[in-house]
Amino acid sequence: SWSRFVVYPQTAINARTPLVDLAIVHSPPALHGENYPLKAVATFHEIAEITEVKLLLGLRESATDSSSAHYVYLDEPTADSSARRKYVSVDVGSLDKDSTIERRVFFHSDIDGVKTMAARITYDVQVLVDPAIGYVTCSCKKVGEKPVAK
Repeated sequence: SWSRFVVYPQTAINARTPLVDLAIVHSPPALHGENYPLKAVATFHEIAEITEVKLLLGLRESATDSSSAHYVYLDEPTADSSARRKYVSVDVGSLDKDSTIERRVFFHSDIDGVKTMAARITYDVQVLVDPAIGYVTCSCKKVGEKPVAK
Protein backbone atom coordinates (compact mmCIF):
# COMPACT_ATOMS: atom_id res chain seq x y z
CA SER A 1 0.00 0.00 0.00
CA TRP A 2 2.96 2.35 0.56
CA SER A 3 4.00 1.79 -3.04
CA ARG A 4 0.87 3.65 -4.20
CA PHE A 5 1.80 6.66 -2.06
CA VAL A 6 3.20 9.41 -4.34
CA VAL A 7 5.29 12.29 -3.04
CA TYR A 8 5.06 15.57 -4.93
CA PRO A 9 7.89 17.98 -4.07
CA GLN A 10 6.86 21.54 -3.40
CA THR A 11 8.93 24.71 -3.34
CA ALA A 12 7.83 27.98 -1.82
CA ILE A 13 9.53 31.20 -2.82
CA ASN A 14 9.15 34.03 -0.37
CA ALA A 15 9.30 37.62 -1.54
CA ARG A 16 12.46 39.49 -0.59
CA THR A 17 11.96 42.38 1.79
CA PRO A 18 12.91 45.63 0.04
CA LEU A 19 15.80 47.44 1.72
CA VAL A 20 14.44 50.92 1.19
CA ASP A 21 12.76 53.53 3.38
CA LEU A 22 10.00 55.44 1.60
CA ALA A 23 8.61 58.65 3.06
CA ILE A 24 6.17 61.31 1.89
CA VAL A 25 6.99 64.69 3.40
CA HIS A 26 4.53 67.58 3.63
CA SER A 27 3.66 70.51 5.90
CA PRO A 28 -0.06 71.03 6.53
CA PRO A 29 -2.41 72.68 5.90
CA ALA A 30 -3.33 72.18 2.26
CA LEU A 31 -5.81 74.85 1.22
CA HIS A 32 -8.78 74.37 -1.09
CA GLY A 33 -7.77 75.02 -4.71
CA GLU A 34 -4.07 75.39 -3.83
CA ASN A 35 -1.20 73.69 -5.67
CA TYR A 36 0.24 71.99 -2.61
CA PRO A 37 3.90 70.78 -2.53
CA LEU A 38 4.90 67.31 -1.32
CA LYS A 39 8.16 65.43 -1.51
CA ALA A 40 8.78 61.69 -1.86
CA VAL A 41 12.08 60.49 -0.37
CA ALA A 42 13.43 56.98 -0.98
CA THR A 43 16.57 55.94 0.93
CA PHE A 44 18.09 52.65 -0.21
CA HIS A 45 20.06 50.32 2.10
CA GLU A 46 21.10 47.77 -0.52
CA ILE A 47 24.66 46.41 -0.68
CA ALA A 48 24.71 46.16 -4.49
CA GLU A 49 23.86 48.36 -7.48
CA ILE A 50 20.15 49.08 -7.86
CA THR A 51 18.67 48.97 -11.37
CA GLU A 52 15.33 49.61 -13.09
CA VAL A 53 14.26 52.09 -10.39
CA LYS A 54 10.77 53.49 -10.94
CA LEU A 55 8.81 55.85 -8.70
CA LEU A 56 5.03 56.29 -8.93
CA LEU A 57 3.29 59.13 -7.07
CA GLY A 58 -0.37 60.08 -6.93
CA LEU A 59 -3.46 60.64 -4.85
CA ARG A 60 -5.49 57.63 -3.83
CA GLU A 61 -9.03 58.23 -5.05
CA SER A 62 -12.19 57.44 -3.15
CA ALA A 63 -15.36 56.18 -4.81
CA THR A 64 -17.00 59.62 -4.42
CA ASP A 65 -14.24 61.65 -6.12
CA SER A 66 -14.89 62.88 -9.63
CA SER A 67 -12.28 62.19 -12.29
CA SER A 68 -11.24 65.86 -12.49
CA ALA A 69 -11.50 66.70 -8.78
CA HIS A 70 -7.78 66.41 -8.09
CA TYR A 71 -4.56 66.00 -9.99
CA VAL A 72 -0.78 65.95 -9.60
CA TYR A 73 2.06 67.89 -11.24
CA LEU A 74 5.66 66.71 -11.36
CA ASP A 75 8.28 69.25 -10.19
CA GLU A 76 6.33 72.49 -10.91
CA PRO A 77 2.63 73.38 -11.22
CA THR A 78 1.58 74.88 -14.52
CA ALA A 79 -1.54 76.38 -16.07
CA ASP A 80 -1.23 73.88 -18.93
CA SER A 81 -4.04 71.36 -18.40
CA SER A 82 -2.14 68.72 -20.43
CA ALA A 83 0.40 68.51 -17.56
CA ARG A 84 -2.32 67.40 -15.10
CA ARG A 85 -2.13 63.73 -14.10
CA LYS A 86 -3.85 61.41 -11.65
CA TYR A 87 -0.39 60.07 -10.91
CA VAL A 88 3.15 60.66 -12.14
CA SER A 89 5.66 57.97 -13.00
CA VAL A 90 9.39 58.63 -12.93
CA ASP A 91 11.96 56.26 -14.45
CA VAL A 92 15.03 56.86 -12.30
CA GLY A 93 17.25 54.20 -13.91
CA SER A 94 20.23 52.79 -12.00
CA LEU A 95 21.59 53.93 -8.65
CA ASP A 96 24.60 53.16 -6.50
CA LYS A 97 24.08 51.26 -3.26
CA ASP A 98 23.02 53.39 -0.28
CA SER A 99 21.54 56.07 -2.57
CA THR A 100 18.75 58.52 -1.80
CA ILE A 101 16.33 60.00 -4.31
CA GLU A 102 13.90 62.87 -3.78
CA ARG A 103 11.10 63.97 -6.10
CA ARG A 104 8.84 66.95 -5.57
CA VAL A 105 5.24 66.92 -6.73
CA PHE A 106 2.37 69.35 -6.39
CA PHE A 107 -1.20 68.26 -5.96
CA HIS A 108 -4.35 70.25 -6.52
CA SER A 109 -7.79 69.33 -5.19
CA ASP A 110 -11.15 71.04 -5.46
CA ILE A 111 -12.75 68.70 -2.92
CA ASP A 112 -12.60 69.32 0.83
CA GLY A 113 -11.51 66.57 3.19
CA VAL A 114 -8.50 64.39 3.82
CA LYS A 115 -6.76 62.94 0.76
CA THR A 116 -4.21 60.14 0.80
CA MET A 117 -0.97 60.57 -1.12
CA ALA A 118 0.49 57.25 -2.28
CA ALA A 119 4.00 56.44 -3.45
CA ARG A 120 5.36 53.19 -4.87
CA ILE A 121 8.98 52.43 -5.62
CA THR A 122 10.06 49.38 -7.62
CA TYR A 123 13.59 48.26 -8.41
CA ASP A 124 15.81 45.29 -9.24
CA VAL A 125 18.92 44.17 -7.36
CA GLN A 126 21.38 41.30 -7.87
CA VAL A 127 21.50 39.08 -4.76
CA LEU A 128 24.09 36.35 -4.13
CA VAL A 129 22.19 33.12 -3.40
CA ASP A 130 25.18 30.83 -2.98
CA PRO A 131 28.78 31.05 -4.27
CA ALA A 132 28.23 27.80 -6.17
CA ILE A 133 24.94 29.00 -7.69
CA GLY A 134 25.68 32.68 -8.21
CA TYR A 135 23.43 35.72 -8.32
CA VAL A 136 19.71 36.07 -8.96
CA THR A 137 17.81 39.23 -9.82
CA CYS A 138 15.25 40.20 -7.20
CA SER A 139 12.47 42.63 -8.06
CA CYS A 140 11.46 44.65 -5.01
CA LYS A 141 8.47 46.90 -4.37
CA LYS A 142 7.62 49.21 -1.47
CA VAL A 143 4.44 51.25 -1.04
CA GLY A 144 3.94 54.24 1.24
CA GLU A 145 0.90 56.38 2.00
CA LYS A 146 0.32 59.58 3.91
CA PRO A 147 -2.92 61.42 4.66
CA VAL A 148 -2.93 65.03 3.49
CA ALA A 149 -5.39 67.30 5.30
CA LYS A 150 -7.47 69.79 3.37
